[in-house]
Amino acid sequence: MVGLPGAYFGEPGRLAALSDIPIWLLVGEADSTWVEAGAATAEALGEVGADVTFDVLSEQAHVLFLNPVELMDWIDGALGR
Repeated sequence: MVGLPGAYFGEPGRLAALSDIPIWLLVGEADSTWVEAGAATAEALGEVGADVTFDVLSEQAHVLFLNPVELMDWIDGALGR
């Protein structure tokens, strides 16, 4: 699962349902509200044992520009390819 930007605002305990899914949360460093929310979400996911990666992308805001090769490589890895 890829969250662009990635944050969860619900009940933290419900995140346990995602504990066996690789998750990559990305936010732009200039999107301060989402940076804080994304960090909190990554922490909550980690607490339920999820395989989570949280990246803050420098020089980016709310709309993210990703390297498509990097994104597809991550997805392939998450799918075990």
